[in-house]
Amino acid sequence: MGARSVSKAKTPTQEWLEAFRGKDERRQARARQALRQMGSEAVPFLLEALNDRSYQVRMEATHLLGELQDPRAVPALLMALNDPSVNVQRAAVAALGALGEKAVPALVEALQAKENRLRVRAAEALAQIRHPSAVEALIDALQDPVPEVQKMAVMALGEIGDDRATDSLIPLLQTSNVELSRYVAEALGKIGSRKAVDYLVEALCSQSLDLRSAASEALVRIGPAAVPALIQILQHENPQARRWAAEALGRLKDRRALEPLIALLRHPEEERVKEYVALALGTLGYEEAVPALLECLKGKGSQLRASAVSALGMIQSEQSLQALVQALEDEDWLVRLNAVQALGRLRAFHHLPALLARLRDPEWSVRYHAAQVLGEWRRQEAVIPLLLALDDPRAAVRRSVVEALGRIGDPRALPMLERLRRDENEEVKEAVREAIERIRQHSPHPPLKTPSRSKK
Repeated sequence: MGARSVSKAKTPTQEWLEAFRGKDERRQARARQALRQMGSEAVPFLLEALNDRSYQVRMEATHLLGELQDPRAVPALLMALNDPSVNVQRAAVAALGALGEKAVPALVEALQAKENRLRVRAAEALAQIRHPSAVEALIDALQDPVPEVQKMAVMALGEIGDDRATDSLIPLLQTSNVELSRYVAEALGKIGSRKAVDYLVEALCSQSLDLRSAASEALVRIGPAAVPALIQILQHENPQARRWAAEALGRLKDRRALEPLIALLRHPEEERVKEYVALALGTLGYEEAVPALLECLKGKGSQLRASAVSALGMIQSEQSLQALVQALEDEDWLVRLNAVQALGRLRAFHHLPALLARLRDPEWSVRYHAAQVLGEWRRQEAVIPLLLALDDPRAAVRRSVVEALGRIGDPRALPMLERLRRDENEEVKEAVREAIERIRQHSPHPPLKTPSRSKK
């Protein structure tokens, strides 16, 4: 008889390659784990796999090289930054980022590569590593002719947060490339240098909403050092600059801004700016702002009244509470809605009757939020009014009422909730199921008497 052919057992690397050319996820997981266990011995094979025709194989090899963190992989991973597959490129960025400081010299060198894509991905990887040794090379990359390279270099400098970059970044705030300027503002905020304050304040006057927003956020990150310049720009002729300065000052919560903001709120400015000033005063949270906010409630503009109500809801005072209760009767639905939410935040339990009345508000969104607040308060006194609101014509309101009853957990709600299992709306039925389960878990006692709709 002829010799019987014996098939050789496959190596882990062969198993891995076959697995990732196929679609069996379990087999892939086993192969991946086997290579992890091989550790550094798997590196030569994984480097070879980076040349495979299948992008899935190349991507998986890149991921594993990142996990193994072997510096021998750096040159090959740099080449993978220029892979035809975007997925492989991203995996290479993550892998080099995982290698950390060991990859920095090669990535810095790659910032000079001829291939645009390689320079972009190199800067992206440096942003992940955040090592200060790359700062000078990244500053040089700000002059790259390719905008995407510039953008990634800006992002990397922001992530590193080294003040050496500030002077080189500031001029780019005024570039014609507004997207790049926005990234510059974000980077300057992360670096946090006081040198950037005046330039970021100037950017609040930009025609670009994105740049104004980024500059405002950057000034907030810089902190108290930005307050004097922001107060000064409250007098600027550009209303957008005033609006963003007011918002930033509110978020900074610096008492120095209190009087200037109150003065601006009382000044005959256009209403749109005053809305943001009112909200800024609310965010500051000082009771001295209450009289000026109360004056806004007398105005004709409903948007300003709504903003003033929201602001009062951030300031704990008896004057604020009384004004909020009165605002529940405002002719504008948004003012009433904001008043409901404000009373909810302040947990003004002694004004429960006024809030219960909003369950019958003509505007459905007010009813919805009233029920939501009542559920958050979990007051037993709200159970009967909530049960009577289960017949609301709006499904969203019925769902909010059901959820509130579930949170309160009173077993008196069970009979009426059981009847609501047949509601025409699926979301309401699901809310009913969850509410009943919740009540039964926390209230093992039998239900008490519930309100009857029939007349005897």
